[in-house]
Amino acid sequence: MSTLAPMCYTCKHYRGIDTKSNARVCDAFPEGIPDEIRLYRYDHRLPFPNDNGIRLEPNPKYYPDIDKFNKVADTNTTKTMPDAEKIKKENEEFRRLGIPEIFV
Repeated sequence: MSTLAPMCYTCKHYRGIDTKSNARVCDAFPEGIPDEIRLYRYDHRLPFPNDNGIRLEPNPKYYPDIDKFNKVADTNTTKTMPDAEKIKKENEEFRRLGIPEIFV
């Protein structure tokens, strides 16, 4: 089991825990970061529904080297970039058909 914090914590958009909702929040998800992203089930360097166009980006305080950040993200994200693209396309098709989105 990894002791690394989720990539969200080292993202320049991460804002911490909202004291009212007790949810972890960021610029992309001010109401709470979805579990799919926070728990490495989806690579948020790719678009995610309702992320307002804001993606996972390194906070220079933690990752001044973008290549190192991407390597860590590649290693820790459950879905690789091709898998995430496949999920995104499947979800677009589900939306087109009126089926609720799924992230597996």
